[in-house]
Order: sequence, then structure tokens, then C-alpha cells
Amino acid sequence: MQTKAATHKVSYYCGRRDKIYIEFSIVDVARDCGIHMKDPSRTEIRCRCPFCDARGKLTASINRKKGLFFCHHCKEGLNAISLYAKINGTDTATAYKELLENAA
Repeated sequence: MQTKAATHKVSYYCGRRDKIYIEFSIVDVARDCGIHMKDPSRTEIRCRCPFCDARGKLTASINRKKGLFFCHHCKEGLNAISLYAKINGTDTATAYKELLENAA
């Protein structure tokens, strides 16, 4: 799957070693994964859940500010990388690497 999640920000974490972590836009990742969204310009975006699809209703929401996906029917809550991983049937480390490769 080709993703164009070019909207990302860089976060710096200090610890024993300085680490750089790139956060991807939940809206861009959801769009690239084929999730139908109603009015994606809003902060809280209604959408269909790709996991339960609750009879075609818009039971899930994406919070642009928090960067989270949540389905009110099956109670699935994910961030951008976890959402990409679950849809593509991979682990989060592989999903993160794929998102980095596709964003470049």
C-alpha cells in the first residue's frame, strides 16, 4: 500500500540516548488506508470503523488534535501507527518503517 502521509512532526525524547520519533498525521494515515471520513476538515471526524463496520454506520471518530482513532461500537482505540499496522496485518515497528519509507 502506498501512503502519502507527508504531514508529520518530529518529536525529540531525551533519555539515555537522544531519540527522534516522527509522528504521522492520523487523518493522512486513515485516508491512505481507505477509511471513509465525513468532513475531514473538522477536529473530531466521524468515520466508518474498518474493523467492525457496524452495519455501515459512522460509529468511529478520529480526533485530529489527539491523533487518535476510536470506534464507539467495538471500542477499538489506536494511534496512527497502530491503525496502519492493524489494517495491514503487521506489527507497529514494521508499520512505522513502512510509513517512513512511503513518506519520503
